[in-house]
Amino acid sequence: MISNPPAMRMSTSEFIAFSACSMMLTAVGIDIMLPVFGELRRHFGLGPHSADTSKVVTFFFWGQVAQLLFGTLSDRYGRLAILRIGFPLYIAGGIVAAFAPSLSILFAARFVAGMGASAVFMTTIAGVRDRFSGDAMARTLSFILTIFLFTPVVAPFLGLVILSVASWQAVFLTPPLSPWWLHSGLSAWKNHYHRSAAVLFIPGQCCALSGMHSATPPFFVIPPSPPFCLQASVLM
Repeated sequence: MISNPPAMRMSTSEFIAFSACSMMLTAVGIDIMLPVFGELRRHFGLGPHSADTSKVVTFFFWGQVAQLLFGTLSDRYGRLAILRIGFPLYIAGGIVAAFAPSLSILFAARFVAGMGASAVFMTTIAGVRDRFSGDAMARTLSFILTIFLFTPVVAPFLGLVILSVASWQAVFLTPPLSPWWLHSGLSAWKNHYHRSAAVLFIPGQCCALSGMHSATPPFFVIPPSPPFCLQASVLM
């Protein structure tokens, strides 16, 4: 017999941490690439002063125009539906870019990753507005944006450190792997919930923000989960 478990909602600190880390994906996807331009020129046989490598950032920025589309779709179909699109696009685009055999494919993959980042960024802000209002919303957004704006300071140094011990592909793989790191940290916070529950992993789904719109059946409980899986706690 299946019964409906109590709702699992993130605490305010968990929600802020998840939102800040989600928004950081956009900044990390841009600024961590800056130290690898020289390696990209050598890898693709470009001249030492070629500006083609700057398009790695440009195409990612162009993907941000998708916020106009995803904003409308999130109001129509819910926040979770857009997250289920955004995270896979961000991850797939980042992985393809890391192993792209040509610059044209790399630029196309970066555009796709930018679209994914725009979906996550926009949905995160919408999620804050869904959960908070008034002064609480202003304080929460200010704190999240402070962390987001700090990322461009740290990300280039992180890219430089990775490049000193690995290849430029490792730098490119860091952003698409970040959602799994985010999941690991938040799961450590939530490992005391529903210890007796069976956990069912369903491929093809992605992580969920507590408090957002969802059409998920009531017996599914969705804590923050890694992309491509839905963590469902079923009480017997």
